[in-house]
Amino acid sequence: MIKSIRILLSIATFYDYEIWQMDVKTTFLNGNLDESIYMIQPERFIQKYQEQKVYFEQNVDEPCVYERIINSTVAFLVLYVDDILLIGNDVGHLADIKKWLATQFQMKDLGNAQYVLGIQIVRNRKNKTQAMSQTSYIDKMLSRYKIQNSKNVGIVSRYQSNPGYDHWTSVKNILKYLRRTKDYMLVYGSKDLIFTRYTDSNFQTDKDARKSTSGLVFTLNGGAVV
Repeated sequence: MIKSIRILLSIATFYDYEIWQMDVKTTFLNGNLDESIYMIQPERFIQKYQEQKVYFEQNVDEPCVYERIINSTVAFLVLYVDDILLIGNDVGHLADIKKWLATQFQMKDLGNAQYVLGIQIVRNRKNKTQAMSQTSYIDKMLSRYKIQNSKNVGIVSRYQSNPGYDHWTSVKNILKYLRRTKDYMLVYGSKDLIFTRYTDSNFQTDKDARKSTSGLVFTLNGGAVV
């Protein structure tokens, strides 16, 4: 889910789309029905036997992402439990969608998106850049484990299958690393909208199993998305 959000935010930054946020009040109460409901085919229904495609078309790879493209008008709807992101290039069209959603559910309009899944969105539309920051989340995690005043150590470890005392120490070092770098952000903008892949690998660096390790990262509009 977070990968899809990063990709859409990167695209929105490149094209200077609007990024709005809404919240559904009493989400689970909205979902309860005590009576039988009989439905008729709604307006603007295009394809028969495609009941899930009403107004918006559900993305095949990411079920929580919906799109609606009419000529040059583009709109994306991102749903995560009770949080909604509305992304698009036509303010009037997005306002109509928001108004329609408010007639169907108890909605809270949060305006321009500022936080999504605990990640802060820092946008500079003048420079066409956007950053995603997890400073607040990292601070809460450090406070939870009582190491907010720990020394700065830049060590990262990947021992998970056979943890021991030394491995637990390495995990704590990861949190120390996050503390030192908590103000670093993913930044999108000032780049071409090209999907680029970087990859690297090493040889038998896992001392427990003598396994090699490889990794990759995909960037879009100058920032990592996967």
